Amino acid sequence: MPQYLINPFLVLLFFLYPFVSLQLVYGDLNIPLSDIVALGLGFIFLWYILGKIFLQQTFSQLRIKGISAYLIFLLIALVSISNSLAADLSLKYFFRFPLFYFVTYYLAAGTLLIQVSKTKPTFLQWNHLFCISIFLVSLISIISSVYRIWLGNFWGIFEIPYLTGNHKTIAITLVVGLPLLIGMIKNIKGLPRLFYLITIVSCIVGIFLSASKAAWLTGLVVFILWGIKLFDRFNLVKSAVMIFALLILFGIGIVGYLMSSNQPEVIRAEVSRTVLGIHAIQLFASHPFIGSGIGNFAISLETYSEFLLKLGYPGLITRDAHGLVFKLLSETGLLGLSAFATFYFVNLYWLYQNYKNHKQTGNIFAENMLYGAISGLIALLVVNSFFGTDTYTPRFWFPLMFIIMQGAFAERQELDATRN
Repeated sequence: MPQYLINPFLVLLFFLYPFVSLQLVYGDLNIPLSDIVALGLGFIFLWYILGKIFLQQTFSQLRIKGISAYLIFLLIALVSISNSLAADLSLKYFFRFPLFYFVTYYLAAGTLLIQVSKTKPTFLQWNHLFCISIFLVSLISIISSVYRIWLGNFWGIFEIPYLTGNHKTIAITLVVGLPLLIGMIKNIKGLPRLFYLITIVSCIVGIFLSASKAAWLTGLVVFILWGIKLFDRFNLVKSAVMIFALLILFGIGIVGYLMSSNQPEVIRAEVSRTVLGIHAIQLFASHPFIGSGIGNFAISLETYSEFLLKLGYPGLITRDAHGLVFKLLSETGLLGLSAFATFYFVNLYWLYQNYKNHKQTGNIFAENMLYGAISGLIALLVVNSFFGTDTYTPRFWFPLMFIIMQGAFAERQELDATRN
């Protein structure tokens, strides 16, 4: 597979990620530019995978099991459309989100990224590109947050047109990218290391200023995970001081949020979150096994005018389930949630197995990288399971793509060492 064909698409995907709201508008057609690039990668991947099949090359057994579990999830999601209030809209939703992003990011972009990262130098180059992408996202977060504070509206929503979206969504992206960057920086030297450090600090500042308790609480999970790792490897006192300082920083933010909980904007948001959760449970109770239909949560809200009145100010929240568990239970039932959870935890177990192997062999480079990937995957799980549903957007699949690249590169190193 010629790299000159793959690299331009992958580079564009990395640079467009901080601007996923940039769209191509032609008449009634409205397509995000990042999706167009991903679609191009999908066609290249088709050529590549046909060659792999022809040469009888396969993925690792664990990855095959994970992919199989997700295919089962897709089948359940497709069957669930029979329960939807608007089957035509649910079908469009199915093709647009769980299918398209899985194929183009997890399978296509992820596999092709692994294909062009066969050596350590090229692998590090893609790491640098990821760092640049996350740095741009952190700048967007800081700028939007400072502008809100300047307006005297710390808890409100300010969106920069054509960028990643509101500051809270951006902060969640940073929470997922942060552990990956921490894992990488330990393998970087010289001037790039300084840029990684600046990006990590920018991420922390962006998360703190986001006024998002989802980002704050998930950030705490990330720091606790890395605190455990630092205690294992480095000076206990220095590590404890660093983690304690970061916990205080985020603790102040959470306390500040709780103290402001009597503000009208916060009250409306919390009441809306509760009502959305109740609605998700009601949908699940009506179709507990295969759900009410993929995408039906948002569709069903449109049919209940009295329900929408309870939302207060819909602009403060999404018209979607606040939490992946609510989302999947209400739309794909117990079977869909089980299949998706299997897909996710198989990936986590695959990374852990790689991490354990490299820790035993003393490969510090792979060990740090894989710990960052594991921490990132856990952060992605926490923030989506309890606070949001970014699973249906590139903000979930792009970091997951990069996490899979880390695991595959480490796995290939292990295989090469075995053969030698």
